[in-house]
Amino acid sequence: MKTISQIIIREWKRIFSIPNFYVVLLVIPPIIFLFYGLIYQKQFAKELPMAVWDEDQSSVSRQLTDMMDHSDLIHITEKVSSNAE
Repeated sequence: MKTISQIIIREWKRIFSIPNFYVVLLVIPPIIFLFYGLIYQKQFAKELPMAVWDEDQSSVSRQLTDMMDHSDLIHITEKVSSNAE
């Protein structure tokens, strides 16, 4: 019975014996990485409207809400008291 390491070595040899797999394994991943990086390069969400439902009403939750409201990225537009709102 073959060990796992022998099977892995055999499969890697098979993969690299086919020239097209070089393209799939070595060329396409960096191209996809660069493509996604260019798509989202300067698109950035700012001042997202947000409603806060604070059932806890503790000092920590109020502090967290205040910190989010003072952020440039989030703008708390409403404080609600139930899920229906």
